[in-house]
Amino acid sequence: DKGETLAAAEMLTSRRADLAQRLEAAQAPSVAALRARLDTLSAEHSRAERDQRQREATAEEAVAAAERALREATLDASRNESRAEDAQGILRHLEEEAKTLTRSQPELEALVRAMRDNEAALGAEGSDARLRQLEKRQEEIGRRRHDLQYSISRKSSEVAQLEAQSDAH
Repeated sequence: DKGETLAAAEMLTSRRADLAQRLEAAQAPSVAALRARLDTLSAEHSRAERDQRQREATAEEAVAAAERALREATLDASRNESRAEDAQGILRHLEEEAKTLTRSQPELEALVRAMRDNEAALGAEGSDARLRQLEKRQEEIGRRRHDLQYSISRKSSEVAQLEAQSDAH
């Protein structure tokens, strides 16, 4: 029985010496101080993990916001491209109408000259019916010319408005 007690005492002494060496290596005066240091480091680690999770959440929100902004910018670009294509189509149509009007101007002038010649001939012949018919035709030509000029003016305004909208976007 004495041998067991002696062996237990030696083991206890050996363990105490081992503990003292470990405390010295850890630069801690006692087990309680080492435990307090461990608790402090554990709390710092928990804070660091919490901060890291918060930074990750903030970064994920920023990425989501950037993705939304990219989708909106892509949609705006698509709309602007569509508007530009529409404006180009309208511009081509207006250019065609302008060409038609430039071609019809000499034709109208030739027709007016022919009508005046006919009026002179009719005056000599005394045919009122022919004169009235030519006057109606001249009025119709004048109306058509006015309508074409109005249409070109309106289309030019539309193109200017579309170009302004396209430039604004």
